[in-house]
Amino acid sequence: MKFTVTPELATLIKTIRTQNNISAKELAAYIEKSPSYVSKLESGDVKGIQKKDLTQILTFLTGGEDFYEDVLPAAVKTLMSYLPSERITEQVWLLQYDITDRPVLISREMAADLNNRLIALGLNTEELAAFMNENFDSGLSSMFPANEIIPFEQQGSTRILARLEMEPEEISRILSGKNHRTTYLVVYGISHLLFRIEKFGGVSYKLPPENAVEVLRDTAVYLEKFQVHSLIGFSRMLSSRDFISRQMNMLNTFGSVSSELMNTITEFFQEALKYDALGTTQAMDAFSQSLNWDTAFILKMMKLPFYKMEGLSFHQKKNLIREITELLEKYDQMTEFEKKLEIY
Repeated sequence: MKFTVTPELATLIKTIRTQNNISAKELAAYIEKSPSYVSKLESGDVKGIQKKDLTQILTFLTGGEDFYEDVLPAAVKTLMSYLPSERITEQVWLLQYDITDRPVLISREMAADLNNRLIALGLNTEELAAFMNENFDSGLSSMFPANEIIPFEQQGSTRILARLEMEPEEISRILSGKNHRTTYLVVYGISHLLFRIEKFGGVSYKLPPENAVEVLRDTAVYLEKFQVHSLIGFSRMLSSRDFISRQMNMLNTFGSVSSELMNTITEFFQEALKYDALGTTQAMDAFSQSLNWDTAFILKMMKLPFYKMEGLSFHQKKNLIREITELLEKYDQMTEFEKKLEIY
C-alpha cells in the first residue's frame, strides 16, 4: 500500500525528527536512504511513500515500541497541534492507520449486546456478513480493495469511503466474546448494519438521505456508549461524517443555508455540553436573547473573522475578550438618551 505524502505528513516527519534531536543523516541511515531523500520527503518533493516505509520512519522518530499503542498516538498528538480540521479527511495515511488498522477493544458487554441484537432480528452471522459485504451505502463494488480507505476527489474536496469485507467466522468470534480485539472499521460496520436493519428492515438498497443520517447518528451514540473511539477524536468513522454532510446538503432542510454547516454547529454544541454543560447552556441562552434583541446586528458580529488570528496566544485571547467586554459595558452604561442618539 502506498500513501500520498501530504504537506501535513511532510511537516509531521520533520517536526518529530527535530523535536527528538535526530539528524536527517541518522534517519536516512536507518531507512537506508540518502540524506537528500529525507530532505525531499520533508519538503514535500516526495509525492508517495510505501506504508511499511512510513511505519518504519514514524517508529524510529518517536522511539516507541508498539506502533498502535505508542508510535501512532504520539504522531497524532503532534499532528493535531498544527493540522487544520478541514484537512483531516485528506490524510489518507492517518485514516488507514487509525480507522482500518489500529486494534480497538470490544468489551464483553458490547459483544453481548451486539449478539443479542442480531438474535432479536432473527439473523445469523453468515447472513450478517453477506449483508455487510454488499456495501450498499458506500456504493463501492468488489473491484475496489476491501478494508482500505479510498479517497475520491470531487468538486475540489476529498471524499473518504471504505468497502468493508468480513468472514462470518470473524463476526462470530467478536460477538461471542472470543475475540476482544478488532478494528474501528469492523465494529462500526457491524453496529451500523444492525441499527439499519432494526430501523428500516431491508438492506438491498441505499437508504434515503434522512434515514441514512438517522442510522449514522444512532451508531455514533452507540459507539460512544461503549467508549469505542478513534485516535483522531471522532466518535464515528470519518467517511460517515462526510456522508452525513453530503446527505444533509441533499436534504437542504434550511433553504439557502448549508445544512452541513448547521449540522456541524449542532455537533459543536453537543460536544461543548459534555465538557461544560452550565457554561455552554448560559452561552447559548445569551446568544438566543441577543438574536431576539437585534438579529441583523448579531449576524454582523458573527461575520467578524476571529479565525484569521491564527496563533494568538491564550493570554492574548483573554485580553481580547476583556476589551470586548469593557466595550459592551461602556455602551450598556450609556444614558437612555445617549443610547437612542443617532450620530451621522
